[in-house]
Amino acid sequence: MMGSFVASTKNQLIEYLLSNHHTTPIVLLSGIGGTLYEWKEMMTSELTVLAYNRAGYGKSKSVTREGTVKEASLELYALLSPLGSAVLGVLLIDSTSINVERIERVHLCTEL
Repeated sequence: MMGSFVASTKNQLIEYLLSNHHTTPIVLLSGIGGTLYEWKEMMTSELTVLAYNRAGYGKSKSVTREGTVKEASLELYALLSPLGSAVLGVLLIDSTSINVERIERVHLCTEL
């Protein structure tokens, strides 16, 4: 397995894996409780693939740990900026919210 790297920003450390680095990367983010190593089989020499751990997972740490979508987007921006990459689009597969109970209440209300 390839080794991970750690990027240091003003407020955080971000552990990541990067393959190729010749084109705009496909960014892979694990779900709650998962790590970047779940994506190791996707790391190829043909595509530029970036997988990283959000704060609190693996070697990634943050001064402020809110667990919000805004915080996650700032983590990704802090990692992509020094790598010279940009986000062209986002695809969420089997995503959820840290506020699952609220989503379930909304779902129950719409069924009534």
